[in-house]
Amino acid sequence: MAATRFARCVSLLCLTPGLGLQCDSDFDTLKAGDTCTSTWAKLNNGPHRLRATEPSIGWAWAVRQMEDFIPKEKGAEWLATHDFPVAIGHSNLFLVDGHHHAYGLQLTGDEDLWDLEVTVTVKRDLRTAGADFWHQMTLHNDAFLYSIDDSKHDSFITPLHPAAMQTDFILTNSADNIWRSLAGFSGHVDDTDNRCFLKACSFFLEYAWAQVFTDATYHNSSLWPSSGHDVAFRTIVEALPLRPDPNDVDLDAWFNAAQVLLPLCHSPAVEGYQLPSFFPDTTVQGWSATPMPHDPNCPDSPGESRGESEQMVV
Repeated sequence: MAATRFARCVSLLCLTPGLGLQCDSDFDTLKAGDTCTSTWAKLNNGPHRLRATEPSIGWAWAVRQMEDFIPKEKGAEWLATHDFPVAIGHSNLFLVDGHHHAYGLQLTGDEDLWDLEVTVTVKRDLRTAGADFWHQMTLHNDAFLYSIDDSKHDSFITPLHPAAMQTDFILTNSADNIWRSLAGFSGHVDDTDNRCFLKACSFFLEYAWAQVFTDATYHNSSLWPSSGHDVAFRTIVEALPLRPDPNDVDLDAWFNAAQVLLPLCHSPAVEGYQLPSFFPDTTVQGWSATPMPHDPNCPDSPGESRGESEQMVV
Protein backbone atom coordinates (compact mmCIF):
# COMPACT_ATOMS: atom_id res chain seq x y z
CA MET A 1 0.00 0.00 0.00
CA ALA A 2 1.37 3.45 -0.93
CA ALA A 3 2.35 5.61 2.03
CA THR A 4 0.46 8.78 2.91
CA ARG A 5 2.12 11.90 4.20
CA PHE A 6 0.91 10.88 7.67
CA ALA A 7 2.72 7.55 7.58
CA ARG A 8 5.43 6.87 10.17
CA CYS A 9 7.64 3.80 10.16
CA VAL A 10 8.25 2.22 13.56
CA SER A 11 10.31 -0.97 14.12
CA LEU A 12 10.17 -1.80 10.42
CA LEU A 13 6.36 -1.58 10.47
CA CYS A 14 4.88 1.37 8.60
CA LEU A 15 1.87 2.53 10.60
CA THR A 16 -0.72 4.89 9.13
CA PRO A 17 -3.13 6.69 11.50
CA GLY A 18 -6.66 5.53 10.87
CA LEU A 19 -5.53 2.62 8.71
CA GLY A 20 -8.53 0.51 7.74
CA LEU A 21 -11.14 3.11 8.66
CA GLN A 22 -14.24 3.51 6.52
CA CYS A 23 -15.36 7.08 5.91
CA ASP A 24 -19.04 6.25 6.45
CA SER A 25 -19.14 3.63 9.21
CA ASP A 26 -16.23 5.15 11.18
CA PHE A 27 -17.20 8.79 10.61
CA ASP A 28 -17.90 9.52 14.29
CA THR A 29 -14.42 8.38 15.35
CA LEU A 30 -12.41 10.10 12.62
CA LYS A 31 -9.91 12.73 13.75
CA ALA A 32 -7.34 14.99 12.16
CA GLY A 33 -4.50 12.90 10.73
CA ASP A 34 -6.67 9.86 9.99
CA THR A 35 -7.22 8.33 6.59
CA CYS A 36 -10.37 6.53 5.58
CA THR A 37 -11.62 4.85 2.44
CA SER A 38 -14.83 5.10 0.52
CA THR A 39 -15.92 5.22 -3.12
CA TRP A 40 -16.77 8.20 -5.29
CA ALA A 41 -20.35 6.91 -5.48
CA LYS A 42 -20.67 6.83 -1.67
CA LEU A 43 -18.98 10.21 -1.26
CA ASN A 44 -21.67 11.71 -3.45
CA ASN A 45 -24.67 9.76 -2.19
CA GLY A 46 -23.80 8.33 1.24
CA PRO A 47 -24.73 9.64 4.69
CA HIS A 48 -21.51 11.71 4.95
CA ARG A 49 -21.08 13.45 1.63
CA LEU A 50 -18.10 15.16 0.09
CA ARG A 51 -18.78 18.89 -0.35
CA ALA A 52 -16.94 21.54 -2.37
CA THR A 53 -15.31 24.61 -0.83
CA GLU A 54 -14.61 26.49 -4.08
CA PRO A 55 -17.70 27.84 -5.88
CA SER A 56 -15.76 29.10 -8.90
CA ILE A 57 -14.22 26.33 -11.03
CA GLY A 58 -12.39 26.44 -14.34
CA TRP A 59 -14.66 24.24 -16.42
CA ALA A 60 -12.17 23.74 -19.23
CA TRP A 61 -9.44 22.80 -16.75
CA ALA A 62 -11.77 20.29 -15.08
CA VAL A 63 -12.32 18.72 -18.51
CA ARG A 64 -8.54 18.51 -18.89
CA GLN A 65 -8.26 16.82 -15.47
CA MET A 66 -10.89 14.31 -16.54
CA GLU A 67 -8.24 12.91 -18.88
CA ASP A 68 -6.41 11.56 -15.81
CA PHE A 69 -9.31 9.12 -15.35
CA ILE A 70 -9.73 7.88 -18.92
CA PRO A 71 -9.50 5.01 -19.66
CA LYS A 72 -10.69 3.42 -16.44
CA GLU A 73 -7.33 1.69 -15.86
CA LYS A 74 -5.62 5.08 -15.83
CA GLY A 75 -8.26 6.41 -13.45
CA ALA A 76 -7.79 3.43 -11.16
CA GLU A 77 -4.05 4.15 -10.99
CA TRP A 78 -4.72 7.82 -10.13
CA LEU A 79 -7.13 6.87 -7.36
CA ALA A 80 -4.65 4.34 -5.98
CA THR A 81 -1.90 6.96 -5.67
CA HIS A 82 -3.74 10.11 -4.59
CA ASP A 83 -5.78 11.28 -1.62
CA PHE A 84 -8.68 13.69 -1.33
CA PRO A 85 -7.86 15.94 1.68
CA VAL A 86 -10.86 17.10 3.70
CA ALA A 87 -12.02 18.98 6.73
CA ILE A 88 -14.89 17.47 8.70
CA GLY A 89 -17.80 19.76 9.43
CA HIS A 90 -21.26 18.98 10.75
CA SER A 91 -22.02 15.57 9.17
CA ASN A 92 -20.05 15.99 5.95
CA LEU A 93 -16.56 15.94 4.47
CA PHE A 94 -15.41 19.22 2.89
CA LEU A 95 -12.79 19.00 0.16
CA VAL A 96 -9.88 21.37 0.81
CA ASP A 97 -7.89 20.68 -2.37
CA GLY A 98 -8.14 18.81 -5.66
CA HIS A 99 -11.46 20.29 -6.80
CA HIS A 100 -10.69 20.12 -10.51
CA HIS A 101 -9.78 16.44 -10.26
CA ALA A 102 -12.96 15.83 -8.27
CA TYR A 103 -15.06 17.48 -10.96
CA GLY A 104 -13.07 15.63 -13.61
CA LEU A 105 -13.82 12.31 -11.93
CA GLN A 106 -17.51 13.17 -11.86
CA LEU A 107 -17.41 14.19 -15.53
CA THR A 108 -16.33 10.69 -16.58
CA GLY A 109 -19.79 9.35 -15.81
CA ASP A 110 -18.06 5.99 -15.31
CA GLU A 111 -20.01 4.17 -12.61
CA ASP A 112 -17.46 1.34 -12.52
CA LEU A 113 -14.74 3.90 -11.75
CA TRP A 114 -16.96 5.53 -9.15
CA ASP A 115 -17.17 2.17 -7.33
CA LEU A 116 -13.38 1.90 -6.88
CA GLU A 117 -11.76 2.66 -3.54
CA VAL A 118 -11.03 6.32 -2.82
CA THR A 119 -8.69 7.44 -0.03
CA VAL A 120 -9.63 10.45 2.07
CA THR A 121 -7.25 12.21 4.47
CA VAL A 122 -8.64 14.23 7.35
CA LYS A 123 -6.79 17.51 7.61
CA ARG A 124 -9.01 19.18 10.19
CA ASP A 125 -11.97 18.29 12.40
CA LEU A 126 -14.38 21.21 12.80
CA ARG A 127 -17.45 19.32 13.97
CA THR A 128 -17.57 21.40 17.16
CA ALA A 129 -17.36 24.71 15.29
CA GLY A 130 -21.11 24.97 14.82
CA ALA A 131 -22.15 28.26 13.22
CA ASP A 132 -18.48 29.29 13.13
CA PHE A 133 -17.62 26.49 10.69
CA TRP A 134 -17.13 28.55 7.54
CA HIS A 135 -15.26 31.26 9.41
CA GLN A 136 -12.85 28.61 10.69
CA MET A 137 -12.52 27.15 7.20
CA THR A 138 -11.53 30.49 5.71
CA LEU A 139 -9.29 31.29 8.67
CA HIS A 140 -7.29 28.11 7.99
CA ASN A 141 -7.32 28.65 4.19
CA ASP A 142 -9.43 25.53 3.74
CA ALA A 143 -12.10 27.32 1.70
CA PHE A 144 -12.09 30.01 -0.97
CA LEU A 145 -15.58 31.50 -0.86
CA TYR A 146 -15.33 33.71 -3.91
CA SER A 147 -17.13 33.32 -7.19
CA ILE A 148 -17.33 35.07 -10.55
CA ASP A 149 -19.93 36.47 -12.90
CA ASP A 150 -19.44 33.91 -15.64
CA SER A 151 -21.71 35.71 -18.08
CA LYS A 152 -18.86 38.03 -19.09
CA HIS A 153 -15.12 37.75 -19.65
CA ASP A 154 -13.91 40.73 -17.60
CA SER A 155 -15.34 39.76 -14.22
CA PHE A 156 -13.21 39.75 -11.07
CA ILE A 157 -14.05 37.27 -8.32
CA THR A 158 -16.31 38.53 -5.51
CA PRO A 159 -17.37 37.06 -2.12
CA LEU A 160 -20.06 34.39 -2.06
CA HIS A 161 -22.13 33.49 1.00
CA PRO A 162 -21.61 29.83 2.00
CA ALA A 163 -25.35 29.23 1.76
CA ALA A 164 -25.04 29.73 -2.00
CA MET A 165 -22.36 27.05 -2.38
CA GLN A 166 -23.03 24.15 -4.71
CA THR A 167 -23.67 20.88 -2.87
CA ASP A 168 -22.41 18.43 -5.49
CA PHE A 169 -19.66 17.97 -8.07
CA ILE A 170 -21.80 18.43 -11.16
CA LEU A 171 -19.70 20.92 -13.09
CA THR A 172 -22.56 22.97 -14.49
CA ASN A 173 -23.75 23.73 -10.95
CA SER A 174 -20.58 25.75 -10.32
CA ALA A 175 -19.55 29.09 -11.80
CA ASP A 176 -17.17 28.84 -14.76
CA ASN A 177 -13.97 30.76 -14.00
CA ILE A 178 -12.19 30.94 -17.35
CA TRP A 179 -9.20 32.68 -15.73
CA ARG A 180 -8.75 29.78 -13.32
CA SER A 181 -8.75 27.48 -16.34
CA LEU A 182 -6.07 29.59 -17.99
CA ALA A 183 -3.97 29.42 -14.83
CA GLY A 184 -4.12 25.64 -15.06
CA PHE A 185 -3.24 25.48 -18.74
CA SER A 186 -0.47 28.11 -18.57
CA GLY A 187 1.15 26.31 -15.64
CA HIS A 188 1.29 23.04 -17.56
CA VAL A 189 2.63 23.94 -20.99
CA ASP A 190 4.98 21.46 -22.64
CA ASP A 191 7.91 23.88 -22.42
CA THR A 192 8.43 23.65 -18.66
CA ASP A 193 11.26 26.21 -18.74
CA ASN A 194 8.70 28.75 -19.90
CA ARG A 195 5.69 27.68 -17.82
CA CYS A 196 3.72 30.52 -16.28
CA PHE A 197 4.66 30.30 -12.60
CA LEU A 198 6.38 28.27 -9.93
CA LYS A 199 4.11 26.15 -7.78
CA ALA A 200 5.02 28.20 -4.76
CA CYS A 201 4.08 27.18 -1.22
CA SER A 202 1.03 29.42 -1.29
CA PHE A 203 -2.69 28.87 -0.85
CA PHE A 204 -5.00 29.67 -3.77
CA LEU A 205 -1.99 30.30 -6.01
CA GLU A 206 -3.80 29.66 -9.28
CA TYR A 207 -6.70 31.92 -8.29
CA ALA A 208 -4.13 34.64 -7.58
CA TRP A 209 -2.71 34.26 -11.08
CA ALA A 210 -6.25 34.28 -12.46
CA GLN A 211 -6.61 37.71 -10.83
CA VAL A 212 -3.46 38.88 -12.61
CA PHE A 213 -4.76 37.65 -15.98
CA THR A 214 -8.12 39.42 -15.63
CA ASP A 215 -6.54 42.66 -14.49
CA ALA A 216 -3.90 42.72 -17.22
CA THR A 217 -6.34 41.86 -20.00
CA TYR A 218 -9.13 44.29 -19.14
CA HIS A 219 -7.94 46.83 -16.59
CA ASN A 220 -4.16 47.34 -16.43
CA SER A 221 -2.36 46.93 -19.75
CA SER A 222 0.91 48.15 -18.20
CA LEU A 223 1.40 44.68 -16.73
CA TRP A 224 2.18 43.31 -20.20
CA PRO A 225 5.81 43.53 -21.39
CA SER A 226 4.86 45.66 -24.41
CA SER A 227 1.88 47.59 -25.73
CA GLY A 228 -0.82 45.85 -27.71
CA HIS A 229 -0.50 42.50 -25.95
CA ASP A 230 -3.68 43.09 -23.94
CA VAL A 231 -5.75 43.81 -27.06
CA ALA A 232 -4.35 40.79 -28.89
CA PHE A 233 -5.00 38.47 -25.98
CA ARG A 234 -8.48 39.91 -25.39
CA THR A 235 -9.41 38.84 -28.92
CA ILE A 236 -8.18 35.32 -28.22
CA VAL A 237 -9.84 34.93 -24.83
CA GLU A 238 -13.17 36.28 -26.06
CA ALA A 239 -13.18 33.56 -28.72
CA LEU A 240 -13.22 30.98 -25.92
CA PRO A 241 -16.76 30.09 -24.89
CA LEU A 242 -18.14 31.02 -21.50
CA ARG A 243 -19.75 28.07 -19.70
CA PRO A 244 -18.74 25.66 -22.50
CA ASP A 245 -20.43 22.32 -23.01
CA PRO A 246 -18.14 19.94 -21.04
CA ASN A 247 -18.52 17.43 -23.88
CA ASP A 248 -17.25 19.91 -26.47
CA VAL A 249 -14.20 21.66 -24.98
CA ASP A 250 -11.36 22.32 -27.42
CA LEU A 251 -8.35 21.70 -25.15
CA ASP A 252 -5.91 22.68 -27.91
CA ALA A 253 -7.54 26.11 -28.12
CA TRP A 254 -7.09 26.58 -24.36
CA PHE A 255 -3.44 25.53 -24.45
CA ASN A 256 -2.87 27.88 -27.40
CA ALA A 257 -4.42 30.75 -25.45
CA ALA A 258 -2.22 29.88 -22.48
CA GLN A 259 0.87 30.11 -24.68
CA VAL A 260 -0.05 33.71 -25.53
CA LEU A 261 -0.22 34.48 -21.81
CA LEU A 262 3.36 33.43 -21.10
CA PRO A 263 4.99 36.83 -21.86
CA LEU A 264 2.64 38.34 -19.26
CA CYS A 265 3.56 35.64 -16.74
CA HIS A 266 7.22 36.61 -16.92
CA SER A 267 6.76 40.35 -17.29
CA PRO A 268 8.84 42.27 -14.69
CA ALA A 269 5.75 44.39 -13.99
CA VAL A 270 3.96 41.33 -12.58
CA GLU A 271 6.63 40.62 -9.96
CA GLY A 272 5.24 41.87 -6.66
CA TYR A 273 1.71 42.32 -8.07
CA GLN A 274 -0.57 43.43 -5.23
CA LEU A 275 -3.43 41.03 -4.53
CA PRO A 276 -6.80 41.93 -3.01
CA SER A 277 -6.90 41.71 0.78
CA PHE A 278 -8.90 38.45 0.84
CA PHE A 279 -5.92 36.47 -0.50
CA PRO A 280 -3.59 35.00 2.15
CA ASP A 281 -0.57 36.56 0.41
CA THR A 282 -0.31 40.29 -0.19
CA THR A 283 1.49 39.79 -3.51
CA VAL A 284 1.28 37.12 -6.19
CA GLN A 285 3.68 34.25 -5.56
CA GLY A 286 5.54 32.07 -8.05
CA TRP A 287 6.80 34.77 -10.42
CA SER A 288 10.11 34.10 -12.15
CA ALA A 289 12.04 35.12 -15.21
CA THR A 290 12.86 32.34 -17.64
CA PRO A 291 14.19 29.71 -17.72
CA MET A 292 12.02 28.66 -14.79
CA PRO A 293 13.72 26.89 -11.87
CA HIS A 294 12.34 23.72 -10.31
CA ASP A 295 9.24 24.05 -8.17
CA PRO A 296 9.98 24.26 -4.44
CA ASN A 297 9.30 21.33 -2.16
CA CYS A 298 6.33 22.11 0.06
CA PRO A 299 6.07 19.46 2.80
CA ASP A 300 2.74 18.48 4.33
CA SER A 301 0.77 20.41 1.76
CA PRO A 302 -2.89 19.60 1.02
CA GLY A 303 -3.79 17.53 -1.98
CA GLU A 304 -0.52 15.69 -2.31
CA SER A 305 -0.24 12.32 -3.91
CA ARG A 306 0.57 9.56 -1.49
CA GLY A 307 4.28 9.39 -0.84
CA GLU A 308 4.97 12.53 -2.89
CA SER A 309 4.97 16.16 -1.81
CA GLU A 310 3.21 18.72 -3.97
CA GLN A 311 2.19 22.35 -3.52
CA MET A 312 -0.53 24.21 -1.71
CA VAL A 313 -2.42 25.41 -4.75
CA VAL A 314 -5.96 24.82 -3.55
